[in-house]
Amino acid sequence: MVCLLLLSCQTNLENQALASNLSAGNILSADDDENFALERNQLNNASWFREMYDAYEPDKNAISAIEKHRNDIKFVVFGGSWCSDTRKALPKFYKVVEQANVQASKIELYGVDHDKKSQENGGKGKSRSDEFGINRVPEFIVFYKEKEVGRLNEKPSKSLEEDLAKMLNKQ
Repeated sequence: MVCLLLLSCQTNLENQALASNLSAGNILSADDDENFALERNQLNNASWFREMYDAYEPDKNAISAIEKHRNDIKFVVFGGSWCSDTRKALPKFYKVVEQANVQASKIELYGVDHDKKSQENGGKGKSRSDEFGINRVPEFIVFYKEKEVGRLNEKPSKSLEEDLAKMLNKQ
């Protein structure tokens, strides 16, 4: 199951348009790739996402390396539409994982506010951002065979896909 929660403490037209398409509680979930495609397409309503996604050309060698591990990886991703680094990295991330044929069920995406807090649990108990100790966004937590093997955040050392491929090739 993939959960997509888009929250921001800013009010702007893009966030309002995106929020109007979300189900009750601002949570979208999907049980299969077809439904995920509809969910994922909600991001296309944000011009910042669509423009960066369309413009980005990932490194093909890194994509091939990621694709070799696609059945053994999972991602938990935190970001905020208010964050300039998220606006750059999230579209690139989706372009990379889609080109590497990573299944939608292998990605959890959570929106956070300016305090880096997700609110998907309705304010009851520990949120996912608290569970993972999120203090920077975007944060891409990488799991390989159910174990956390690393995190990519804010600015990659080379590129998102090259850093990810390097991390996975160590496994």
